[in-house]
Amino acid sequence: MAIIGTLPGVTAHISEELNARKPVRVIPPKDTYTSISRRDVVADLKDAGWDCP
Repeated sequence: MAIIGTLPGVTAHISEELNARKPVRVIPPKDTYTSISRRDVVADLKDAGWDCP
């Protein structure tokens, strides 16, 4: 219920920012994690002792 109750306020703030022609808030590229390597989930699960198809 709390999440549903906050949606009108979030929607109002977003629409106000879009109507004011302000840039929508985004994460700058310098603050993103791009050096994280991809992992093999099946291999990790097998190493942990889980049965995988």
